[in-house]
Amino acid sequence: MNKKFIALAVAALVSGAANAATVYENDTTTFGLSGEMDAFLSTYDVDSDTAANDKSYDPDIDLWAKVQVDAEHQLNEVVKVFGSFEVENGVGFVAGDGGDKNVTTDDEYFGAMFGDNFGIAVGEIGDFGDSLDAITIDNTNEGKGYMDDYATSFESDGHTLGMKYETNGLVLIADTYMNEDEDLDPAYGVSASYTVSGFNVGASYQDHGNRDGFDSSNTGDNDIYGVKAGYAADNFSIAAHYVNEQINSVDTDVIGVAADYTIDATRLYVSGFTADQDGADEDLTAYTLGADYAFSDNLKGFVEYTAEDNAGYVDGDETTLAVAGVYFTF
Repeated sequence: MNKKFIALAVAALVSGAANAATVYENDTTTFGLSGEMDAFLSTYDVDSDTAANDKSYDPDIDLWAKVQVDAEHQLNEVVKVFGSFEVENGVGFVAGDGGDKNVTTDDEYFGAMFGDNFGIAVGEIGDFGDSLDAITIDNTNEGKGYMDDYATSFESDGHTLGMKYETNGLVLIADTYMNEDEDLDPAYGVSASYTVSGFNVGASYQDHGNRDGFDSSNTGDNDIYGVKAGYAADNFSIAAHYVNEQINSVDTDVIGVAADYTIDATRLYVSGFTADQDGADEDLTAYTLGADYAFSDNLKGFVEYTAEDNAGYVDGDETTLAVAGVYFTF
C-alpha cells in the first residue's frame, strides 16, 4: 500500500477534527474516516415482587469505540455509488454487562444514488434509511424508547434491500428484510414522512410474515404500523406517536411522547411511553429524564435517569437506571 496513503489515514485517525477527515479525494472519488469513543458510569436495579428476580448492580464503567469508513464514487453524471462500515470495540452501555473486547464490523451497507433524489442500498441500511424511522421519536442518549428498545426490528441482521426517495421535505422508503432459511418469510416495510416549517408527520407499516414468535404452528399475524407527529424549532421540540405491533396475533398498543428544550449548550429532555399488550396483567411503562451539555462540537456529556414498570411485561418488575456519560467524536 502507498506509504503516503497510510500516513494520511493515521493522521486522520489521531486528529481531533469536528468533521470526518477526508483521507483521499479526486474528481470522482472521496474516501473519509471518522470515529467515536463513549464512556459511561452507571448503576442499575431490579425491584421485583418475586424475590428471585431482585438484582442490584454496583456502579460500573463501560467503554465503546468505533472508526467509521465512508466512500463515494461518481460513476457518471447521474449515478453515484457509496459505501460505509464501522469497526468497533466493546458493546457500549449495557446494564450488568462486563463488556466485550472483540473487534467487529457493523452498519455495513453499499448503494447507489440515481440523481439527487432516489437511492438504493443493501446491507445494514439503518444509516441510509429504515421504514420504521418515520415513527421513531426517542430523543434520549441511552434511555428507553419503544421503537429503539422493544419494537421488533431486523435491520441489525444486515440482509436488507432498501429504496429511498427524498424531495422537498418528503421522504419515502420501501425495504425488505431477507433470510436464507426457506421456512422464514421476508419482512417488507414502507413509510412516508413529510416535514414543513418545523412540523413533521410520518407513517410506517412493516409485514413480518412468520418471523416473529416463529414456530411451525405459527399461523398468526406479525406486523407493526404506526403514525407520528412532531414539531421542532431552534431550541425546542416535541413529538408523539401511536404504534400497534402484532406478534402471532397478540396486539400491543403503544402511545409515546418525547420533548426537549435547549438553553445555550444545555439540553433538557424527557421521553416516555406506555404499552398495553393483550394478555398482560399490567401495562409496560417507561420514562427517561436527562440533560446533556455540549462542551464543543466534538465532546458532549450527559446524565440520565430511566425507570420501567412491569419491565418486559413481567408483572411487578420495576427497573431503574442512572447513567452519566461522555461522547467524544473525531
